[in-house]
Amino acid sequence: MKFDRKRWVPWTGDFALLRNYLATKSRPPWIPLKVLDAVLRGYGQIAFANNSISGLLIVSALAATSPGIFSASLGTALLGLVFSVVSGESADKIQNGLTVFNPVLIGAVTYAVMPEVSDGSEILRLLLTISCTLFSVYLVRSIGNDRIPPLTLPFNLTELMLLFTLRISEGLSGVAPATDDWAREKWRRSTIVIHVADFSFTPNEDLKSDPRRFRRGCIPDISFTDCRLQENATGGVTLDAANGTGDALDWGMVFRGVITSSSQLYAVDSVPAAAVVYLAILVFSPTGCAFAFLGALLANLIGLGLGVPREIIYSGVRGFNGLLTGAGLGGFFFVLRVQTAMATVIGIVFSTILEHIMIHVLGKVGLPAMSMPFVFTIWLFIGLRDSSSEVFPQPRNLSFHEKHRHEYLVYRRALKVNTVDTGSAVDISEGKAREEELDEIRSMKSCPSYRTSSGSR
Repeated sequence: MKFDRKRWVPWTGDFALLRNYLATKSRPPWIPLKVLDAVLRGYGQIAFANNSISGLLIVSALAATSPGIFSASLGTALLGLVFSVVSGESADKIQNGLTVFNPVLIGAVTYAVMPEVSDGSEILRLLLTISCTLFSVYLVRSIGNDRIPPLTLPFNLTELMLLFTLRISEGLSGVAPATDDWAREKWRRSTIVIHVADFSFTPNEDLKSDPRRFRRGCIPDISFTDCRLQENATGGVTLDAANGTGDALDWGMVFRGVITSSSQLYAVDSVPAAAVVYLAILVFSPTGCAFAFLGALLANLIGLGLGVPREIIYSGVRGFNGLLTGAGLGGFFFVLRVQTAMATVIGIVFSTILEHIMIHVLGKVGLPAMSMPFVFTIWLFIGLRDSSSEVFPQPRNLSFHEKHRHEYLVYRRALKVNTVDTGSAVDISEGKAREEELDEIRSMKSCPSYRTSSGSR
């Protein structure tokens, strides 16, 4: 009985060939390339794609479709990387971009929800953004352990702190979902009349007298979860909070929301950018890409069933938590089996319902749920794992989805191999192959059941 050693395409998966090569280089001329690799992996880590090529695809998409978000996220990414080096973070975490992706999110989301108008508070926002970026680096180190990964919790905590602080200091009375760029673009290009109970105003007129009343990403006293957009007879757009139902459901736009759920990870609503993000995930792991798409699909369909306004579904805002949950549980934190696939589907449903609840709870104080539903779902479900379990096995060393399953199958099959009978005639080459396999299994058994140095979030 002989087990073939799997050989992976070098530039797919976690691109270990490049990472291991750069790890051997310590001279100054290699530092820029190592920084670039860490930053690109940080962008990819947000979508469970620890691959510098995946990161390059995502960065290119952001730069082409949303230069502002790209610039802001790149600035916080470099700041987080430098600070993690200064603070003595482990080389493995830095190399895999684990100290970069939370700062990337802080820069992207902060830029997306901050006002466009100049009202003298830019310095405060800049200082808060820098502070939250530094906080997130410390939180990654303090929260993460061998059992529970920090995921995007550092970003969620620091971003909520930043938004709440600005809400108090600047008088922001509502913060819209940070990734509702689709509706925002319609506001910019159309004459908008907003009707909410007895409150109404026309931004084109009121901006002249009070620019603080209409900000990018936030509208006074309006929660986007209670609103809908509707074309009026004059070609304008009416936002009506009293009625969240439209005339006919556009399934093409629902599919658009499934696609743009991936770009909403970076606070961008763009179909081309979203397609590139899916491509980036595909380069890292076809299995991960399939479960990510399944997560976005289920989350949007469940959102429709829960009565989420259709325009929010069309924009993909309600899909990214399901996408992350699907990519995380569907072969990354679990070894893919029938039982773990079922657990992944249940986890997607759970995270979607939890998001619906959290949006309404946090909406009371004008704050978004962001990716906290995904974080809490992953934390709850990875408690099912067991390194020796047949039902919910966990990867012995985090890398990428297909490699996790391959190593698991090799391990299980090798355990069934009986000790070679010394009294029987055995082919020498087969005996050597078995010895190599057993040596590999012994090394797998000796490594920790959960490592964070090889692509863990």
